[in-house]
Amino acid sequence: MALGNAVGSNTFNILVCLGLPWLIRGILNRNLANNYAQIGTIALEYSIGVLLLSIGLMYAVLVCNQFCIDKKVAVVALGFYLCFLTFHCLLELNVIANLNLPICHLGD
Repeated sequence: MALGNAVGSNTFNILVCLGLPWLIRGILNRNLANNYAQIGTIALEYSIGVLLLSIGLMYAVLVCNQFCIDKKVAVVALGFYLCFLTFHCLLELNVIANLNLPICHLGD
């Protein structure tokens, strides 16, 4: 149940928590020339890709373990989660690549 909840939660986050606000923004601004929702980070594309990859790898782990959830699967799931969190934090902090603009400019 926990793995089903995690996979369902990630799918819900991608489809509803990202898609619904963008849909509302598009509907409210349909008369404007620039009918798009601006995203403040480029790292979002990489994060979604890694999230989808981790879901696919989790399915592969479950298939290899014959859909039995034991301590091995729990350790692998925790490892995937920690890798995703670390990767996402490093992207947002511009440690891996300079993807995000600075929020404030001192001295301007």
